[in-house]
Amino acid sequence: MTTTTRDDVIALEQKAVDHAYACYEARLAEMTGTAAATASASGKDGIANRKDAEQRAEAYGSLGGESLVFARVDAPEDPGGEPRPWYVGRRPVSDVRTRDTVVVLWTSGMATKWLEAQQEAPGDVVLRRRLRCAENVVEGYSDEIAAPGALPRTAPETPSGTAPEVTPDTGLVPTPRPAADDATTTGRPGTVKRGERPPTRTPADLARIQRRRPPQPDDFLLRELQRSRSGRMRDIVETIRRDQMALVTGSPSDILVVQGGPGTGKSAVGLHRVTWLVNNEHFTASDILVIGPHQRFLDYVGQVLPTLGTRDVNTVQLTRLWEGEVLGADTPRTRLVKSDERMAAVLHRRVERECRPGTIDALLAAPSFEDDEPAFTVTAGSTTLRVPRSQVLALCEQARDGDGAYRERRDRFRSLLVDRLLTELATVAPRRGADGTIRRSLERNRKVERLLDRVWPSPGALEALRSLYDSSDLLRTCAEGVLDDEEQAALHRPRAATADGDPWTLDDLVLLEELRYLITGEIPRRYGHIVVDEAQDLTPMQARTLRRRVARGGSMTVLGDLAQATGPHAHTDWEELGALLSDHGDWRVEELVTSYRVPAEIMEFVAPLARTVAPSLSYPQAVREAGEGAVRAVETEPWRLLDDTVAQAVRLLGSSDGHTLRSVAVIVPDDSGWLDEITRCLDEAPGLSRQERETVSVLAAAQAKGMEYDHVLVVEPATIAARGPAGLRQLYIALTRSTQTLTVLHTAPLPEAITNTGTDDPAEQPLLSTAPDTDGTADKTGGPVTAAGDTPGIGTDIRVRVIGHAT
Repeated sequence: MTTTTRDDVIALEQKAVDHAYACYEARLAEMTGTAAATASASGKDGIANRKDAEQRAEAYGSLGGESLVFARVDAPEDPGGEPRPWYVGRRPVSDVRTRDTVVVLWTSGMATKWLEAQQEAPGDVVLRRRLRCAENVVEGYSDEIAAPGALPRTAPETPSGTAPEVTPDTGLVPTPRPAADDATTTGRPGTVKRGERPPTRTPADLARIQRRRPPQPDDFLLRELQRSRSGRMRDIVETIRRDQMALVTGSPSDILVVQGGPGTGKSAVGLHRVTWLVNNEHFTASDILVIGPHQRFLDYVGQVLPTLGTRDVNTVQLTRLWEGEVLGADTPRTRLVKSDERMAAVLHRRVERECRPGTIDALLAAPSFEDDEPAFTVTAGSTTLRVPRSQVLALCEQARDGDGAYRERRDRFRSLLVDRLLTELATVAPRRGADGTIRRSLERNRKVERLLDRVWPSPGALEALRSLYDSSDLLRTCAEGVLDDEEQAALHRPRAATADGDPWTLDDLVLLEELRYLITGEIPRRYGHIVVDEAQDLTPMQARTLRRRVARGGSMTVLGDLAQATGPHAHTDWEELGALLSDHGDWRVEELVTSYRVPAEIMEFVAPLARTVAPSLSYPQAVREAGEGAVRAVETEPWRLLDDTVAQAVRLLGSSDGHTLRSVAVIVPDDSGWLDEITRCLDEAPGLSRQERETVSVLAAAQAKGMEYDHVLVVEPATIAARGPAGLRQLYIALTRSTQTLTVLHTAPLPEAITNTGTDDPAEQPLLSTAPDTDGTADKTGGPVTAAGDTPGIGTDIRVRVIGHAT
C-alpha cells in the first residue's frame, strides 16, 4: 500500500500551475509582441490597432498579485467520455504551441457548471479541488468533490499535513471531509460522534438549530476571512459561495435586486456579475455603469475588476451622477418632500402651466364680417392668410394632448399651424401654395414666432424650478391636491439674484434633470447594464432618473440592505424602488442570508437592534466565531471618554494576520467634535509607530457605510442612535463594520434597542456580562458568566436580562 502525502499532491499540482503560468506568460509575450509589431504601422488605423492591442495585453496581464489558477476539476470533455483534469482560473490560457486548453476561464459555461456542482449531485465532476496559491506557488488544497474514479488519488487538506492512505489498484479517492454543519461532525454542540445514533429532534429543536447554527465555512474561506483588512479589497472568485454564484450568473434581462445584510458579499456579487456579463458577451464593458456610494467603493471597483480581466467599465459616485454642483443642503423635512415621487407630478404641472392658449386673444385680428370670429393673420407676399381663433385653439390642444416632451409638442403645434396656413394659401393662391420654399418662410415668420412665444413659451429647467420655489402662488397651483400646506412651505425658497447664486442641493439637481426631461426630452447617456450599490438609500425621484439611464433591452443589478437605509425614505420593502427602477416591468428580489465577514458574536450582539430597525427582514447568520473578547461593552465617565477612547484604540493596535497589521476604526457620532479631538490625540499618542498610526481610521457614523475594518470601536452609541429618524440604522451600520472584534465605549446607557429583545422571558434575553476591565472601567462582554455550581455544558446558549447599569 502506497501513501500519498499532502506534499506529494501539492508537488503534482505545482507542476500543473507552473505549466499554466509558462503558457500564460508566453501568451502575454505574444500579445505584447503583437502590440509592438503594430507600432510601426502608420496612419489612424495603425494608431488605433496599436492602442487596441496594448489594451488587450494590459487587461490580460492585470492579475494584480492574485493567483492565475484557483481550482482543478476532473470531468470529461464530452458527455460520457473519460474524465480529464481541467484547471480553472482568472484568465483563459492555451498552450501557444498546441493550442490545447490549459486554464478554463471561471466565467465560462463549463466552469460555471463545475463550480455549481455539489457532492451529493456532482454530475460529470469526479473531482473538484480548490487550490490555495500565493500567485504561482501552491500552498494548499481542499477537495470539495471527490468521487470514485477521480485521478490522481488525493485527499483534502488535513491538520496533520498528510492525506489518508489510498489503494493504488482500486482508483478510489478518500472520502472528503464532512461539512461542518453535518450531523456527524464532532467538536460542536449538538453533534454526535460517528457511529452513534443521533437523538430524536422535535420541530422546535430543528428551528432552534437552524437559527443558531449557520453553515460553516471551509478552510479556504476561513483563511480569507481572517486576512487583515488593509484597505486593498480583493475579488472573491476563489471563495465565492454557491448562493453568491447563482446571483452572479442570473438572467441579465431584468432588474435583479440583491437584498443582503452586513458581510453577505452583495457588493462583490455585483462586481463579479459585471465580469460574467462581459465575458459571456451579454454587454461590452463600455456599456456598463457601476454606481457607488463613495470613492472608496469606486477604488474597490478599480482594484477588483481588472484582476478579473474586465476594464473600461464606467463608474460614478452617486452624488455626482446628476449634472451640476451641490452648493447647499436641505433640512430633513425639505429633502423628504423634494425626493418624493409626487414631485414628478408637481413638476409636470409646472411645465404644462407654461402653455397658455388664452393669451392668444391679444394677437388676433378683428372679425372681417358679421358672424366672423377673430383670427390669426399672416401676410405671405401680397396674400393675407387667416386662421380663425377656434381653429388655432384646436391645433394647440391637438399638439398639447399628444406624446412627447414639452418642446416637442411645441414644435408640433408650430408645424400644425403652418400646415393650416399652407392649406389656406392653396385655397386662395394655388400656385403659391405649391411652392416648397413658402413653408420655411412661414415657419420663420415673425408673427408665427410671436404667437409661439406668447401661447407656448419655452422656459429652461433652472428658471422653472427657481420660480416654483420662489412663488407661493405658483407652488400652490402646481401642488394642489398633491402636497399639503406644510409640504409646500418646506419647498418655498426665495430666489437669489442669479441662478448661480441659488443654493442648489443634491435633490435639486435630481429635480432639474426631471425638468429637462419634461421640457426637452433630454435623456442622459443610456447603458446596457447598471449596477447600483447601497441602493436602499435611493430616493423615489433618484430611482426615476436611474431608470432613464437603462437602454432599451437593458437591465440592472441593485444591491442593498433595507436595514441599513439612512436616506430620507426608510423603505421597508423593495416594492416602490423595484417598480420605479423597472418602470413597472420585470424585477425580482433575491436574498443573501449568510454573513461571511462579521463574526457570530457581533451578529448576536446586534440582533435585537436589527429586529428593531427591520423586523420583516431575514437576519443574516454568521459562518464563523471570533472567539473570546470579540464583543466588549465598556462603560466610562464623560470626563474620561476621550482618554479612554484613545486607550481602547491603542489596545486594539498591533495584531496582524501574520503578514499585515490589522486595521482599527474609531466611529464617533456625527457632528460631535470628537472626530478631530480623537484624531489629534492619536497623532500625539506616545509609543505609536507610523505604521501603527496609519492603520487607525477615525470617522463619523455617517461615513461608515460600506466600510470594513478588523477592529471597530464605537463611541457613545446612544448619541448615534438619537441622531434623527435614521439614528438606529446608523448605529446598526457602525456596529457591523468589524471582521474581528467590536468594542463599544459609552457613558450613557446602551440604547434599549440593543439590550431589549422584546420578550419578558429571561432565557431569551441577550447575554451581557459585567467584569472589571484593566483600566478600572466596567467591561460587558459576551463571555459566559454563571452562578457557582450551576455551570452549563459547553456551547449552551445562556441569556440574562439587563435590569440596570452602574458605574
